[in-house]
Amino acid sequence: MIILGILAVLAYGGWTWIAAQVVDDHAEVEHGSEAIAARNCLDNNGPTKLFKEPNGRVHQICQDDTGNYDQVIRDNDGRWEEVTAFKPNPNGEGNTWNAIMRWLARKGATAWSGPK
Repeated sequence: MIILGILAVLAYGGWTWIAAQVVDDHAEVEHGSEAIAARNCLDNNGPTKLFKEPNGRVHQICQDDTGNYDQVIRDNDGRWEEVTAFKPNPNGEGNTWNAIMRWLARKGATAWSGPK
């Protein structure tokens, strides 16, 4: 695993949240430059929306400067460990908001406001 940063400080709703960001090699091995682009999108633009699966995994959806969507999935287990990062094209339906929302709904993910 590659450690991107020792601490990331995220402010949300008046609370400060400190989390270690751990990146797994899986994303780059499986998704190549898409993984790097997804991380860069989050670094540069922040998440457009957060979704959380029943198993606790968090999907960070980001819209890049070209209008495409990127996604970083993390385990929300206190370590904020990256599971993967890529440009979603669920079931070949295209990189559209509606296709991504249908895919997330099938996973049982719901909109999430972030850590409290």
